[in-house]
Amino acid sequence: EMYLAAEELRFEYAAKLRDEIKELRRELQAFAQATG
Repeated sequence: EMYLAAEELRFEYAAKLRDEIKELRRELQAFAQATG
């Protein structure tokens, strides 16, 4: 039971992290294009 909850939490955390990285990458690309 406890193990399952921890596993779920880690999965949620990883998904959030992935979204943040995707967002950062998009901002970086926009910045790179803006600076030419």
